[in-house]
Amino acid sequence: MFAVFIVLHDPSIGKFDLSILPHQNLMEFFIAPLADAERICGYINTDSPSNFIYLNIDTWNGVVCNSADKVIKIEWIRVLKKGGPIAVQYLPESVTVFTAIDDHLEGTLDVKHLPNSLEVLNLSRNLLSGTLALECLPRIIRDVFLFDNNFEGTIDFAVLPGSLEKLNLRSNALTGTIRLTALPRRVKLLNLSMNQFHGDFDCSNLPQQMEILHAFENTFSGSLHLTDLPDTMKEVDLRQNRFTGNVTVAAKRPFINLTGNNVQVRDTFGRVDGTSLRMSARR
Repeated sequence: MFAVFIVLHDPSIGKFDLSILPHQNLMEFFIAPLADAERICGYINTDSPSNFIYLNIDTWNGVVCNSADKVIKIEWIRVLKKGGPIAVQYLPESVTVFTAIDDHLEGTLDVKHLPNSLEVLNLSRNLLSGTLALECLPRIIRDVFLFDNNFEGTIDFAVLPGSLEKLNLRSNALTGTIRLTALPRRVKLLNLSMNQFHGDFDCSNLPQQMEILHAFENTFSGSLHLTDLPDTMKEVDLRQNRFTGNVTVAAKRPFINLTGNNVQVRDTFGRVDGTSLRMSARR
């Protein structure tokens, strides 16, 4: 492994094609920055750091290989206690699922280096920071869960892959305005809650398969129009924002939470809704 490492860092040969490396080497480079990587890979302890020997990747915690010994899934949930940065440029191109939840991961997420075959990305409940270049997400990605981190910057829904179905960015430090009308048409779940988004919240042209829309605890403002929600919608949670005025909802509506906004809620027949506090604007 030492000789390969030298090749990777030789500036005289330009950019090295990582795809030619065995997955064993790639995965060893991938976990190398982690402070307690041994909780993932196991190793043969020779009592000498220079003789550290990794076990085969098909024995690693949470790593799934196919019959050709290619890594296809990485699933870690509370595996790491110390964590560290993640070198996603070393993820094998065959990886379709990368999950690392509550593993003390830190540093930035270089989205452009994620594998092109990635369908599910879940790095929730970590210490990741920096901006998110979501325009660089793999073109076939389906689910992206990055909640409970420290990401910042703005989000442009117009650049998201058309394959995207679930996006959860709850509890970060994201800012700016959003355009719900630019969401990919396959989106079923969107969670923007507990960030610093602001401005209008236009629900007039949501994806027709959408089921969950959460954006509570931001500073969205202005009026709301909730009569044209998709028939598939199950939950709309917009509590603790700065919406004002009259809000009309369909008589047959999903769960809608507008608590903590200065609004008056009526159904399409003009009746004031007083069924529960979740529909109340003034508490």
